Amino acid sequence: MPERKKRTYDNSRRSAQARLTRAEVHRAAFRLFGEQGYAATSLPQIAAAAGVSVETVRKMGPKSGLLDGAREVAVFDESGVDEVLDTTFLRSVAAQEDLAGAVEVLVDFYAASNQRAAAFWQAWRAAAAGDPVVAAAWEREMASAHGAFRTGIAYAAGRGWLREDVSAEELAATLWVLAASETYTRLTVDAGFTDDDYRSWLRRMLLEQLAPR
Repeated sequence: MPERKKRTYDNSRRSAQARLTRAEVHRAAFRLFGEQGYAATSLPQIAAAAGVSVETVRKMGPKSGLLDGAREVAVFDESGVDEVLDTTFLRSVAAQEDLAGAVEVLVDFYAASNQRAAAFWQAWRAAAAGDPVVAAAWEREMASAHGAFRTGIAYAAGRGWLREDVSAEELAATLWVLAASETYTRLTVDAGFTDDDYRSWLRRMLLEQLAPR
């Protein structure tokens, strides 16, 4: 009797499909959190928006566990970022030859990111006020963001792009405030800036605050 061949599975294809499913769930969570708030968003709603079963979403963890993937969509317009330094954004910054070129990349990135994600950040911060688990996730995100801005300033300083009369910590905080979604909202909603107005303001502020004296 001939030996039966063992059935093999294409693990790479299954892994790719799993990544795609996770990305769809994170993108759905990002959109719904921003549109209707974190507390008002349910796992069944996220599943329906992602086109998957509720059980699939539940296997990814509690609702609060979706915040990190949704954050990647908010910041980078993608999820499953294995290495931040390998994102299109940071590769574009690294390819620049001077601060002016890097600032143009930053302006494009933050204008698009803040327009896309301002409502999501507001929803997350509001939810943190009444949910200790969400609050802990928010604190971790703020610590991570602070570290990312410090790393960015250290990189730019190493290339000789930055002023030296202000500490690196202050420059990182300045960059964080200028690029923040709260600043974007204050200018575009409260002050009535258009997208072009915001871009011009951000470009000018970054050059004025960061460039060598």
